[in-house]
Amino acid sequence: MSEERPISILLVEDNEVDATLATAVLQRHRVRNEIYRVHSGEEALGFLSRSDEHADKPPVELVLLDLQLPGMDGHDVLKRIRDDPSL
Repeated sequence: MSEERPISILLVEDNEVDATLATAVLQRHRVRNEIYRVHSGEEALGFLSRSDEHADKPPVELVLLDLQLPGMDGHDVLKRIRDDPSL
């Protein structure tokens, strides 16, 4: 059996209960993944571009994105990700 390498997951979720539930499910099924969480669309873009406080974070391989975020919602974040090849 080959050992799978962990991937970096970015959870973009403003609701604490939903974030806790999502994290628990992910950890139950694939404990070795690194899960990072941000609370807003703006933070998500900062994390993905590794700006400022996120400069030392690894590249993300999977984004779990709440579409109903306050401010910049998930649809706006997704459009920015699609339009910017560096993200």
